Amino acid sequence: GEVQYFKYCTTCHGADGRGAGIPGTDFKLAPSLANSPRVQGPADQLVPIMHHGLMGPMDGKAYQAGFMAPVAAMGITRDDRLAELLSYIRFAWGQEGEPISKDEVKRIREAHADRKAPWTQAELEALK
Repeated sequence: GEVQYFKYCTTCHGADGRGAGIPGTDFKLAPSLANSPRVQGPADQLVPIMHHGLMGPMDGKAYQAGFMAPVAAMGITRDDRLAELLSYIRFAWGQEGEPISKDEVKRIREAHADRKAPWTQAELEALK
């Protein structure tokens, strides 16, 4: 999980998980994962982000990257590897989230197998 995070996620989310800043500005490339309601929320809302990507404002803020690519585009295609990454970001930076299992990842991935487009915050919040 940690190796995957530092390989694929730090460019936009930063080594500290608080969103990489753009030098000379107050802008961030991506939202903070530390204390994020999406990271700590239901797996049914977090796993889809990883499989299909995410676009648009989050919590009323626009981010400079504007879009998160699906993890398959970054080379993560196995359910167990995604479960490790998600479990890591739930525990990193002093957080105490629940781990996500590869079986949960598989169940949620299969539930949205027909989806092609990235998610928006409103669509994720509608998932229960």
